[in-house]
Amino acid sequence: MKSFKQSHEFAFYADFLSLLHKNAINNTALIVDADLVHRIGSILRLEKGDDIVLFDATHHILATIV
Repeated sequence: MKSFKQSHEFAFYADFLSLLHKNAINNTALIVDADLVHRIGSILRLEKGDDIVLFDATHHILATIV
């Protein structure tokens, strides 16, 4: 697990983010976009506890992989 301040800051555009933000419960939501999950896990090799910024035209969030 890398500390967010000690690692690269990755950010991805996620066109579904407004909908995800709207439907979040207790600031928690599940991302099921297969392409995004693949890029985060397989290409970036981020792991549990790592952080990533997701954004769209109106929102940006700091997400933690669980």
